[in-house]
Amino acid sequence: MRMVPVFLTLALAASFALAQESVPPPPKPANDAPANAEVMMLLRAGMPESVVLDKIHAITGKFDTSTSALITLKQAGATEAELKAVMAQGAAPGDSQPAAAPNPSGPSLAESLKFIQDKVNQQGSIDYTESMIDANTGKDIGTAFHFSDGTQIVAADPAGGLSFQEKISLTLSGLGGVTSNGTTTWQVNFKDVDKLEVQNSSDYKHSLASGYVYQDSPPFYELVVHLSSGKTVHQHSQTTVCTTGLIVHKQSCKDSQTDNNAGVFTLHFRDEEMADRVAKAIIHAVELCGGGSRPELF
Repeated sequence: MRMVPVFLTLALAASFALAQESVPPPPKPANDAPANAEVMMLLRAGMPESVVLDKIHAITGKFDTSTSALITLKQAGATEAELKAVMAQGAAPGDSQPAAAPNPSGPSLAESLKFIQDKVNQQGSIDYTESMIDANTGKDIGTAFHFSDGTQIVAADPAGGLSFQEKISLTLSGLGGVTSNGTTTWQVNFKDVDKLEVQNSSDYKHSLASGYVYQDSPPFYELVVHLSSGKTVHQHSQTTVCTTGLIVHKQSCKDSQTDNNAGVFTLHFRDEEMADRVAKAIIHAVELCGGGSRPELF
């Protein structure tokens, strides 16, 4: 009869041992990351979720976001919002360094303005010959204009504006010869920009005067910048036009100055790719200047 208690004791001991083996061991505690330790102190003190979240957002150190560390925080009472906040600000432990996150804001305004200024100024003067064809009759007008056209940015405003200077030199063969040299200056604030287009120069001129078909050789590209409704740039132009008589080769020159408010201006580029890159830089500058919605491109 004394054997029964012994068997019962052994059976209970075996059952207890099996129960211990079937239960998974508790998770390892989080590593020694100070950020985790601070949150643990608040959780154990029963602080409200809002207080814990504020603390998580204020901590500058890295959190341990390993699986075991998150389990430890959960067992200490961390809510789903608190765990997500830890994961958003943390980095998984380990020897490898996490990849640097890309800068969502991109280049600064100063960097954008410098890029635009450098790329526009690199174009220099673009020399080309322009011929015209009557769009209705298809007849060549028979007049060739020889242009040297270049835009230079002379100043960049840290607040988000640029000052331009455009120099145009024109020579017209026939009729004794006509030459024209002009300089136009203006300023623009990028927050006023509404739309940008990159067009072949011939197509752009045709859109302005549909009665003619223009052919520029060699071809180049215009970055057409449209300003928002009611916004304009002030353009001041100084021009010298010289005419040489057909029979008596006597030259007469006339100087003139004009002022105009325009809602559109153009920048000239030798290739389409660079015009596109500057257009994107202008869009980024507009956003940094607080110009409202993203300008329409094309």
